[in-house]
Amino acid sequence: MNAPRSSYRRGSWFKAFKLDADHENVISETDEEKHRKMRLKRTPAYSGADNPELESGIDEIICSMITLIETKYICDLNIRRRMDFAQIAQFFTLDVITSLALSRSFGYLEEDTDIYDCVKTMEEKVPIMNFMSAVPVLSKIMRMHWFQRLIMPTVDDKLGMGKVKGVARQLVAQRYGADKDVRLDMIGSFVKHGLTLQEAADESLLQILVGSDTSATLIRVAMLHIIGTPQIYTRLVQEVTTTPGLPPLTAVMTHVQVLRLPYLNACLKEALRQTPVAAGLMTKVVPPEGDTLPDGTFLPPGTEIGQCVIGVHHNVEVYGPDADVFRPERWLEAPIGSEQLAHMERTHELSFGYGKFKCLGERIAKMKTMKCIAELIRRYEWRLCYPEKPMEKNSNMGLFLQKGMWVYVEKRLPTKR
Repeated sequence: MNAPRSSYRRGSWFKAFKLDADHENVISETDEEKHRKMRLKRTPAYSGADNPELESGIDEIICSMITLIETKYICDLNIRRRMDFAQIAQFFTLDVITSLALSRSFGYLEEDTDIYDCVKTMEEKVPIMNFMSAVPVLSKIMRMHWFQRLIMPTVDDKLGMGKVKGVARQLVAQRYGADKDVRLDMIGSFVKHGLTLQEAADESLLQILVGSDTSATLIRVAMLHIIGTPQIYTRLVQEVTTTPGLPPLTAVMTHVQVLRLPYLNACLKEALRQTPVAAGLMTKVVPPEGDTLPDGTFLPPGTEIGQCVIGVHHNVEVYGPDADVFRPERWLEAPIGSEQLAHMERTHELSFGYGKFKCLGERIAKMKTMKCIAELIRRYEWRLCYPEKPMEKNSNMGLFLQKGMWVYVEKRLPTKR
């Protein structure tokens, strides 16, 4: 179904991500050929091929997060300060995405506030969007042009996604026209490969809407399991503070360096397995000839098939009898080159999709998540304020809505190597 040359196509569920009544984007487009061409134009920007400053841009936002934590939230002998890590993680991913997508971060970490009510708006709209996309009759109504024009955010809005849309369009517009600002970055890649101003602005808004929430969820879930499980926390601290060749705290670890930390990588894989950050139906349409499942069930042509990605990632036949347990060691115990590890890896890849359904932002999402967690763990001591209820809210609405992950943060004492 997800193979590169699969005859399945994208279902109506994806239409929920349409951001403009008159234009499709790389997620909402369900026409196979149009979608293929859209991906082709956007791939160089996401891969980093046209964006040599991609990693340094992420590093700048990591430094902004470090500055916020150390100036406002560090605990000491006299003062115990709480920090809502759920919110900080969201601000981090929003700043990374706006920096990469628009060449200017909106400054969520600098202001430590929900600029333009972006987070609030997503919390309000995502449940509605998820519900309407999952109910066929509502999905049909949502795809009607008059209804889309009625509910879509507009650039004249004072707050919410409409305001973000307006700001994004203004910034992207500076890169088009006779006096355009030419740079080697994501927008520069879009211009180079023929995206219109409308398409580039929509792409930037799409990243903010989808990319910030999914990455923030992964960072929260990983940190929650790491700091909430003493043996995992201790082992990871040991790895990120004593591994030879890592830079001093005056610098941020490179992507190459964090990729060489096996336990960190195992923790991130396990977090994504435990809580697949994009858990919507992501329906596919059965091809004209129909299809037959391994158990003999026939799927009629035109049927829309949804997926239960959480069930897939908790399958005991793939991950063992303790599939419901957060245990990073499973990724290190499986012998390299074994069919067991290959099966686990193939299944795990469903988190970001396969082939023509694969998420374009996978590389960026993994890079910013790994670098963020590595720096947070090696610099600070972490403790949950309320271990009995570590999150005030954790709702799966296709995207996860999480808030109130309260933590205490202290500076870590230097480790002798």
